[in-house]
Amino acid sequence: MTDVLEPPATGAPAIPADDEMAVDSHFPFDVPYGWFLVAQSGELPVGEVLPRYYFGRHLVLWRDEEGQAHLQDAYCPHLGAHLAYGGKVKACAIQCPFHGWLFDGEGRNTEIPYGNRPNAKARIRSYPVREIAVAGDDHSAVTDAGKVLGREEAECDDVADGADDLPAVGCAE
Repeated sequence: MTDVLEPPATGAPAIPADDEMAVDSHFPFDVPYGWFLVAQSGELPVGEVLPRYYFGRHLVLWRDEEGQAHLQDAYCPHLGAHLAYGGKVKACAIQCPFHGWLFDGEGRNTEIPYGNRPNAKARIRSYPVREIAVAGDDHSAVTDAGKVLGREEAECDDVADGADDLPAVGCAE
């Protein structure tokens, strides 16, 4: 039997006791807002697929053949295969290990190998990815174009040695 607090005299509904509050509540959001470090760029060479677990979700981090990093929910919408285990990068798409369905960096199904057309309803949730470097001794974030975040101007020379090892950062929408 559930213990409840007595409702106010106004006839409002009963309120669950504190120990009865839902533990799996999605308050305030199901995915935190902001930028989070999910990998160093050096960990993710072109064509590589990495499993990640953040925000209570299984994610797949992959770099397409053009060098762009992508972060998406890990499960294929077709039959639920985990794309980070057995998934392969094909040009600018990730291929599901079960049936070979291809998904682009925005999560759209682009090809079904045994079909005539892609499935427009089959989508994978995608998260924006930004790669940044650290500038100088003050550790200001620098975009790959040399623009320092939080400052008016920056020179590309401000980027610290080792800028080729930029951290890949994923963001919750």
